[in-house]
Amino acid sequence: MWYFNGQIIRNAKTITIDSLRYGREVFLDSSKLKELGIKPYREIRPDTRYFKQGQLSINTSGDEVVGTYAQIGKDTNDLTKSMLGLIKKQLTSKLTDTDWYYLRKLRTGTDVPSEIQDYSDALYSEYDTKKAEISAMNKISQIEEYENRAH
Repeated sequence: MWYFNGQIIRNAKTITIDSLRYGREVFLDSSKLKELGIKPYREIRPDTRYFKQGQLSINTSGDEVVGTYAQIGKDTNDLTKSMLGLIKKQLTSKLTDTDWYYLRKLRTGTDVPSEIQDYSDALYSEYDTKKAEISAMNKISQIEEYENRAH
């Protein structure tokens, strides 16, 4: 992308400057672009997992023009609700392989093997720990750190 005369140029195109017409191939020639005053352009967008995109501000002071969108924080309650839903889904998925032991116990009275019970207990314990950690979060920075942490 490029920036010229207050405009963002997203795709190479024919352009007229000072009554002279330049074909789209001019965008392949960096020295000609510099001569014409056309600068490279890039955008910085917020991480959409945590922020909505706000107003665009453009800095034209350097050799490259940088457009930066303001970050508007998403509602932390919505973010934590989504995180809680995800860990619940993960728990359910992991328990799917062992649920039949508990159904069998209900139907026939056959005991659940101790290693299956231990596994299930560990999953529920981890779920409860993560649920408490997530529920305590009330800042986007806490959510970002938690989601980017190695678990």
